Amino acid sequence: MAITKKNRHEFIEDMFFKLENIPVEQIVGSRISLKQQGSHFYGLCPFHVDHHVGSFVVTPRKGIWKCFTCGDNFGGNGIKFISLYDGIDYLQAAFKVAYENNIITYEEYVMYAEKNYDEAYVNRLEQKQLGSKKASVTAKPKAPDAVIHNVYSVMKENCSLSEEDYKTLKSERHLSDTRIARDYFTAPTNWKQKENILNAIREAYPEYTDEILMTVPGFYMETEKGKYRLKFSFAKGIAFCIRTDTKIKAIQIRRYTVKEGQKRYTWFSSTFTDADPDPDKYLGGAGCGSPHDILYPDNTDRGIIAITEGRFKSEVLRDAGNVAVSLQGVSTWKGIQDEILHIMDSRPVRKIYLFYDSDMLGNTAVYDQSIALLKAIEITFPTIQTYHAVWKKEWGKGIDDMYFNGHIKEIKYLSSGQLKSCHEKVLKFLLEKYGVESLDEIVRSKDKDLKERFCRDLQDNSEKAIFDGEA
Repeated sequence: MAITKKNRHEFIEDMFFKLENIPVEQIVGSRISLKQQGSHFYGLCPFHVDHHVGSFVVTPRKGIWKCFTCGDNFGGNGIKFISLYDGIDYLQAAFKVAYENNIITYEEYVMYAEKNYDEAYVNRLEQKQLGSKKASVTAKPKAPDAVIHNVYSVMKENCSLSEEDYKTLKSERHLSDTRIARDYFTAPTNWKQKENILNAIREAYPEYTDEILMTVPGFYMETEKGKYRLKFSFAKGIAFCIRTDTKIKAIQIRRYTVKEGQKRYTWFSSTFTDADPDPDKYLGGAGCGSPHDILYPDNTDRGIIAITEGRFKSEVLRDAGNVAVSLQGVSTWKGIQDEILHIMDSRPVRKIYLFYDSDMLGNTAVYDQSIALLKAIEITFPTIQTYHAVWKKEWGKGIDDMYFNGHIKEIKYLSSGQLKSCHEKVLKFLLEKYGVESLDEIVRSKDKDLKERFCRDLQDNSEKAIFDGEA
């Protein structure tokens, strides 16, 4: 089945969000040698005959690089560097960086990267990512948080939950009626449901004009017979509210069925309008970003924050009495320190646990993100104890599986130092076994079988080191 334009754009949007947390020095350092001096990294510029370190500078704090000899056109983020270095356009460079950092699989790389994309669309993406000041390419205006919360609240109140979806949430996800009633509904997909929702929003908030509503992620205006009409669209599935500080920040949908080129989870977003070659066809079309989802437990004060990936895993951690923070992708933790501070305003925080999936031990990109996340937290909150939760793949993939399969007591909790020490020993052993000098040779390889074998060995040997030896 052919991948639709909308599916491609949703995939690309999600990929760019995840790329934001790949350090610029890691991307640039995959092509040239860098040496750290203070808060900067320096190297020989590959774009001119450079014999002396000094003109080519990478600034991690700002996420940029710059060659002061080459001039204005030679600077930007890591993707821009790969674009220039590899001689490819910005979008192809993004695909390559995503593949090399295990954000997308080889199958996804082939499925999406090896396509012809409109040049104007690629240019809009590049200018938007690099912060162009041109009005035609800047990010679409987005409604204030209060407006988004109000609109989504009315939408939730005017949507029902089908009996089948209710059974799924109760029997498969083990959610309480209270949790279901608060956040879950069946995504509205027929025109009558949508018309009723729009009428309910206009009745509740008459001051919200169509021009305001089109700036709410998921809503947009489309021309019909020469006139613009307010619309929104949903994928078929179970929808749920993503909240930060109890306010609804976004809506996510778990699709009933997944076709080729789709992901199981998708956002209620209207950024697909960016991909249309006719710039006058749509108005609005804001993206929702990738907000963290925070669930507070009922009447407990354990002083523990549990970080995981995905709503249904965070539901389990919340039910266990933790403040559960769900990331929408392992690399989308940027800004989490501010949210921890906000949580600390209302309750003490003694410990923070990270519950990534069990295959983290064999996935170097996920492992790197886990170390970076807890390191960032440790720097900001040195008095809070932090731990990585690890377990064997055979016991279950996610923390929800561990609870439901009865293996919760098998989990080991390691500090970043313990996990890093163990991982480095295993990695050194495997690099010698495979006869390669660095992990980059494996990561950048297009030999799918080689990468899969290496990841399996890394997972298996890490599990043996942690559970059968000393970690």
